[in-house]
Amino acid sequence: MFARVLEFVPKIDKRQELVQLVRQQILPILKRQDGFIDSLPLFQLNGDKAIAVSLWRNIHCAQVYERKCYSQIQEMVQPYLATPITVTNCIVETELCERLEEALLG
Repeated sequence: MFARVLEFVPKIDKRQELVQLVRQQILPILKRQDGFIDSLPLFQLNGDKAIAVSLWRNIHCAQVYERKCYSQIQEMVQPYLATPITVTNCIVETELCERLEEALLG
């Protein structure tokens, strides 16, 4: 499994609008992508940073998405961000996530 980890700071007054945008427009795009598993949005409890983790079956699926769709999504969220998005690509060590691995295989 593969993960794309996006880190950014949303504009304080635009956070709720960003959540709506993700729910209504971005998640439907992601769900249509081959190999997309799920997304995990995280907002710091006592801070402004946000982290969005998208899970993919493999690196190839994530790379196809990045080439075909990511720039469109970046443009969509840009008005809601106080900082640029940084992306980190990660391998998910599923042997340490037994329930996740079972869900994927089951």
